[in-house]
Amino acid sequence: MRYAAQRLAQAIPAFFATTFLIYAMVFVLPGDPILALAGDKPVPEQVLAVMRARYHLDEPLLVQYGRYMLGVFQGDLGRPSPASR
Repeated sequence: MRYAAQRLAQAIPAFFATTFLIYAMVFVLPGDPILALAGDKPVPEQVLAVMRARYHLDEPLLVQYGRYMLGVFQGDLGRPSPASR
């Protein structure tokens, strides 16, 4: 029992460190995810602003990560891609 508790105690910080590192790496990638969704189609700046607000892309990294982790702990792992439906 003691060994299992120690391993669990080690796994929790490793989980948070790993998820934060991956989230931060995606956060610093160049480009705009909303423009990537639009493809080659022109998108008005007002629509871009609304979409960034809807997906919380206008918030700082730590706030976005906190929202993500809150969703994970509530069972929200994101929306499935159209190809997987």
